[in-house]
Order: sequence, then structure tokens, then C-alpha cells
Amino acid sequence: MSESYIAHLVQAREDFRKFLDVTHKQARVCIMHDSDADGVTAGVVLQRALERLGYTSVARLAPDRERNAWTPGKKFCDFRRAAKQKTLATKQH
Repeated sequence: MSESYIAHLVQAREDFRKFLDVTHKQARVCIMHDSDADGVTAGVVLQRALERLGYTSVARLAPDRERNAWTPGKKFCDFRRAAKQKTLATKQH
């Protein structure tokens, strides 16, 4: 693994811990993920991990193929408002 990849993983872990630190376990959390096989798998794994940590209201949202969580102007903000939840987006590299 390259040093930049390792640095990215370290930063991702720190960002996730910050998310956990500021999110109450009773908060509604919505996980956005891609609708392909690895996106759904990542979303389910993250949902189960949060539930095992004691989060009581975790939902997943997979946008259709025309929209996604990563491309500006593709309705990500609309999904978040519709869910009225804190959103944690997963992204595979």
C-alpha cells in the first residue's frame, strides 16, 4: 500500500470517529450508498456496524441509477432533506 493510501485510511477513520462523537445513538441516521452490488454491501455492513454500536434508528438509501451521492447536481441534497436525518455517505475507491 502506498503512503498516500494509508494516510487516506487514517483520515477516513478519524472522520468516522468524529461522526460517531457528534451523533447521539438515538439520532436518525441515513446511510446513502450506490445501488450496485458493492455499494449495497457497504451500506448493509455499515448499517449493521452502527446497530451493533447501539444506534437505534439507522436506515439505508440507495439512489436510482440516474442519481448518486457523489456527483454535484444529482439530487444528493434533496435526498438528505427528504430523509430528514443525519446522512453518512459511503464511497468505494
